[in-house]
Amino acid sequence: MACDPSLLKVGSKLKDNDVRFPDRVVTVTALLPSGVKVHNPATGRETRIQSKFLHTDGKPRRYGYALLA
Repeated sequence: MACDPSLLKVGSKLKDNDVRFPDRVVTVTALLPSGVKVHNPATGRETRIQSKFLHTDGKPRRYGYALLA
C-alpha cells in the first residue's frame, strides 16, 4: 500500500512527483473518504487528489504526490 492514511493530516505538505512541475508543493486542507483536498499557494486553487495518487512510503516515483517529512 503506497498511502498510509494515518500519516496524512490537515496541514501536511505534499510534493508533486511530476517532472514538469519540480517545485510544486501543496498543503492538505481537508481529508476526504476517497483522498484529500489540497491548496496550491502558487495558483491559489483548491484541488482534490485521489488516494491512489498519494504515496507515503518514500519510494521514488514519476507520478502522484509524496508526503514531505
